[in-house]
Amino acid sequence: MSAAEQIKDVDTTNPESKPKTPIFRDVADDDEKAAEKAKLEFRKTFYFECENPDDPSKPFAGNFTCHRLNIGEQGQVGVEKARLNAGLVVDRGTDWLHEAMAYLTYALSDAPEWWNPAAMFDPTPLREMFLYVKAWERSFRK
Repeated sequence: MSAAEQIKDVDTTNPESKPKTPIFRDVADDDEKAAEKAKLEFRKTFYFECENPDDPSKPFAGNFTCHRLNIGEQGQVGVEKARLNAGLVVDRGTDWLHEAMAYLTYALSDAPEWWNPAAMFDPTPLREMFLYVKAWERSFRK
């Protein structure tokens, strides 16, 4: 995102305003061997920060580790989504929320204590995390 795009998200009337756009930053290992091992294990650790609409003074922030799903985990995502949908046909928005929650349940192997999408009132952190991790996973298919 360019600086000009970030400025659009800043409240210019508040000098302490920060961009509302979520921040993702790779957490680089100082140990090159450990970083290479993580790549070979299809694992990635990154920092995420997003505005907390319920308490703007305490943004959602922390380190996450995700991994590429194997076939068994991909199947479990479907099972979890079906459980969340209670076996019912639900509206597209609910179906998408359940897909994201089920996927991240298996794709995130480490997350901060605050990460509990089912307890959140704003879907932004869930959406942004889902899109980021899915894009990383798709990078293996190029």
